[in-house]
Amino acid sequence: MGSAAGVAALGTLVEAHLDAEDMAAAAASLDRLAEAVDGGTDHRSHAQLALARGRMATSSGADEEGAAAFEAALDAVSGMLCREAAHAHLALARLRQADRPSVARVDAKAAMAAFEALGSSQLADAAAALLRSLGDRSRVGPKDVGVLTKREQEILLLVAQGLTNAEIASRLYISTKTAGNHVSAILGKLGVRSRTDAAAYAAMNAQTAR
Repeated sequence: MGSAAGVAALGTLVEAHLDAEDMAAAAASLDRLAEAVDGGTDHRSHAQLALARGRMATSSGADEEGAAAFEAALDAVSGMLCREAAHAHLALARLRQADRPSVARVDAKAAMAAFEALGSSQLADAAAALLRSLGDRSRVGPKDVGVLTKREQEILLLVAQGLTNAEIASRLYISTKTAGNHVSAILGKLGVRSRTDAAAYAAMNAQTAR
């Protein structure tokens, strides 16, 4: 297993070769990346490998294979607010914008929220531009959280802290089923598909309020 810095550098190298349309060099770098990640347990490294495989596939016109790889990247870092998840969401939004625009909007919103929370304003702007092209001119911010009830805002903060439904129920003296219903409602209102994405919204809004 290579170091985290080495893995990140190889991922960047794959992308650089793809940008230069040097598929042979990109493939060679991807093989080196796979060797560096093989056997390791670092979730972000596995996500970086999946992202590189997705980019390689889509550059070759294999969009379905690429989408599967980007989904694998999200699975690798499930529950984490990180750049790898944000990039995977953005890549999926770009792939789906033509034939599945409603799904693309969900991914673009998740990418924008995560990039905002991580302080990556340029990439957040790119996700916002994609959202506008999909007919959604909203920008993630306190107004989105304003659609939540007071109880839902409270639960959103607990979700952002990584609490499970059972832990939220215990904290708020409600049933686990009720906590789950609240979480489902929050995801629907914010237009996101996972607790990780909801946590990204909460983190971004907390930074905006400072």
